[in-house]
Amino acid sequence: MRRSRVLYVTSRERTYARNQTLVRALEHHAEVEVIAPAGDGRGAQRRVAYAWGLVRVIISVLVRALHPTRRRDTLVVGFLAQPLTVALRPFWRGRFVADAMVSVYDTVCGDKQLAAPDSTLGRLARWLDSYLVRHADVLIFDTQAHREYFQTLLGALPSSVIVPVGSRRLSPARSATTPSDRLQVVFAGSYVPLQGARVIAAAARLLKNDPIDVTMIGTGQEFDEVVAMARQGDLPNVHFVGWITLAALDDWYHRADVILGIFGPTDKAQRVIPNKVFEALSIGRPVITSDTAAIRELFVPGRDLICCAANDPASLADAIRWAAAHRAELQAIADAGQAAFEQRASDSALAAALQPVFGQAG
Repeated sequence: MRRSRVLYVTSRERTYARNQTLVRALEHHAEVEVIAPAGDGRGAQRRVAYAWGLVRVIISVLVRALHPTRRRDTLVVGFLAQPLTVALRPFWRGRFVADAMVSVYDTVCGDKQLAAPDSTLGRLARWLDSYLVRHADVLIFDTQAHREYFQTLLGALPSSVIVPVGSRRLSPARSATTPSDRLQVVFAGSYVPLQGARVIAAAARLLKNDPIDVTMIGTGQEFDEVVAMARQGDLPNVHFVGWITLAALDDWYHRADVILGIFGPTDKAQRVIPNKVFEALSIGRPVITSDTAAIRELFVPGRDLICCAANDPASLADAIRWAAAHRAELQAIADAGQAAFEQRASDSALAAALQPVFGQAG
């Protein structure tokens, strides 16, 4: 019996974490062909690569859409599915599945606050979300909270499944870590508001005289403001590292005593579980993150990870201090978190979550 065939297309490079996890989950059920932009450059290079990558992706799919045998195939549109759906859905005659992990409207008008809801850009963003909902046969969400947001915003949804973000496969530890009297806390991100980098910097100021080091990896929207906060506060316990390779990031994760999740004030921060949380749990590292509805869908605060109040530097500082003072309990929480990850967000768990889309696995 011929296995199902899936054409997976995305506007992000294949190595992007959500692409990796979805493709591996899809491969449990079907033969998967991936079409994605090449490279992961930044700045102007990334914008050019993104624009050309979208053109190449669209052309490649349209060529395949013309072939009559493809009508039995499933097209799965990955990260930032909305613009690709507008371009591809009118021509694809097979089943159309889309990853709704990102709402364009929420990103533009809520999370990044780039436009007002009633502005031209805001209305366009909402229309893109609406088009996706109206034309997909199946939608994939990363959390129940995210699905409820789409339903509240746009009304009735098509058939849908919840597939957590999961974790890319991290590189193994390069060497054993050397115990230190100073707690090593690591944050990695693109400094978008939902990540709460400003909250981390404010918490670090409260921890200035504690034996705790906070390393912040990456750059992005709020980076300059956070660096200024650290300088104004004269915080020798905060260290900034720019963009690094995934292998180097994995090394930082393995050496960390604690890995930070997200702490931002945006509504979206309440609805998502970032891949950094899954990545940390997958290798048995302790996590501190905000206590949100999304987190509680999969994990138990205090058992699987440590939670603090969102957008609350004092609460985050208290959680970090607790971790520094309770190393044995911290490792027990890390072990429980890793077990919870294996049960609910591993590759096999993600494949099981996709089961309703494909029926029995091939």
